Amino acid sequence: MSHLLGKRYDREASARSERRFGWLLWALPLVLLFSLLSLVDVHWGYEHLRGGLLTGEDGGAYFQLGQHLEEKSAAGAGDLRALTSAGSVENLRRLQASMEQGCSEKFAFVQGGLHWANPDIEYLGQLPNQEVVALVTRRGEAISAFADLAGRRIGIGAAGSGTRAFVGELLKLEELEKLPVQQIELSSVESIQGVLRNELDIAVLVQSAQSPLFQETARNPALEIGSLPEARGVARRLSGVSVMAIPQGQFDLLRRLPASELIVVALPTLLVANSCAARGEVIKFLKLVSEVFPSFIEENRSPAANSQKELKSVAAEFYHAGGPSLLDRYLPWLSDLISPDQAVYLVMGVSFLFNIMNILHRFRLWRLDAGRVNLESRIPEFLREDLTAADIEEWQGNMSDDLRDSLDALIGEFYRLSIRCRRASLSPLVPMGAEMAYRYQEEMIEQRLSALKRLSFRQQSPKQ
Repeated sequence: MSHLLGKRYDREASARSERRFGWLLWALPLVLLFSLLSLVDVHWGYEHLRGGLLTGEDGGAYFQLGQHLEEKSAAGAGDLRALTSAGSVENLRRLQASMEQGCSEKFAFVQGGLHWANPDIEYLGQLPNQEVVALVTRRGEAISAFADLAGRRIGIGAAGSGTRAFVGELLKLEELEKLPVQQIELSSVESIQGVLRNELDIAVLVQSAQSPLFQETARNPALEIGSLPEARGVARRLSGVSVMAIPQGQFDLLRRLPASELIVVALPTLLVANSCAARGEVIKFLKLVSEVFPSFIEENRSPAANSQKELKSVAAEFYHAGGPSLLDRYLPWLSDLISPDQAVYLVMGVSFLFNIMNILHRFRLWRLDAGRVNLESRIPEFLREDLTAADIEEWQGNMSDDLRDSLDALIGEFYRLSIRCRRASLSPLVPMGAEMAYRYQEEMIEQRLSALKRLSFRQQSPKQ
C-alpha cells in the first residue's frame, strides 16, 4: 500500500511542476501578442520607404517629378531620394549595379520602348502622362516626313539616355537605316541650343508636353516642331510606342502655337524597381505615385495599359486591390515576409489546425470517459454490487487473495488513467476554457481511486 501512496505524492509533485510551466504557456503568447501590437503602423506614412529614385537630367521633367515625390515622402517620414542621371539606359544599368553595391538605388523612371533582360529589374506600371517625341528644327525648316531626315545633323540625346536608345531603334527600321544622317550625342538642352546656333539641323526632344523645357521650346518663335503622319506606322512596328495628336493652339492660343495639329510619336514613362526593393517599399512607392497622379491606379488596372510588359506580382496585387491591403498598410514589415494572399492561406491553415486540435481534444476526452466507465464497470466484480465512492469506503466485506490482487491491479489502472487525464488537461490541444471537462473526469477518477485504495488497505490490515 505504501507504494501506492508514494505514487500519489509523486503525481501531485508532477502536477505542481506542470502547473508552474503551464503559466509560461499562457504568458509567452501574451508577450508575443503585445509585441506584435506594438509593431502595428496605426498612422499611414512612408517611414518604410528608403532608397534612391533614378530620374533623368538635372532640371528635366523626370528629375522634377522625382523631387516632388521626394518632398511628399519626406513629409510622411520617408527617405526617398531623387537622383539625377543621363537617362533611362543609365538608370537600368545603375539599378543592376546597385544590387551588388549596397542597394542604395531601388527605383527608376524608364522611357517606354526600352527592353531589358535582367529578371531582377521588374516593371511596376506606367505614369498616366506620356512623353512626346518631338523633332525640333528652326522655324520654316520643319520635318513633315521621315525622308526629310536625309543629310541632316541630328542631336539624338546623350549617351545612356532613353532618347538616344529610342532614336537608335527608330533608325534601325529597314527604310530609315539607309538614310544618310549624322547622329550627334548631345543632351536635350544642348541639342536645342545647337539648333538655335545652327550647329544642328534637328534636335530630338523626348519630354512630357507639360514639361517646362517642352513648353519653352514650343513657344520659341525661332523653333518649330514637325508633324509626322507616318507616326502611326512607327507605332505599329515598335513595341511600347503610340501616337499622340497635339491640337492647334495648345501652347499659345493668341499666336496659334502650334499653327496646325501635330501628329507625333508618344512614349509612356515606366516605373521599375530592382530586387533590393522589398514588398513593403514597392507598395509605399506606388501609393506615393498615386497621390501625385489620382488616375494612376485606375489606368494601370486596365489590361491595355500593361499589355507590353508583365507587371511585378506585388504591383499587380496593388492595382487589383485599388491600393494597399490591410497587411501592407498596418504591418508593412510583415508583408515583406508574406504577401496578403499567403497571409489568407496562413489564417486558413491556422483555422484548420485549430479545428483538427479541437477534434483531437474531443476524441481524447471521449476515450478518457470511456476508459473511466469501463474501469467503474469492473468494481462489481469485487463488491458484487455497483456502489458509489462513499459506499465503497463504508463496505465491510472480506475478499479472497485473488480478488485483492485483482483489486490492486484495478487501482493501478485507475492511477494510470488519472495520470493520462492530468497530462491531457495540460496539452496544447485543449481549447482555452475546456480544461474543466478534464478536471471533472479527473475528480471522478480520483474519487473512485481514493475509495478503492482505502478498501485495499482495509482488506490487507488483518494480515498485518
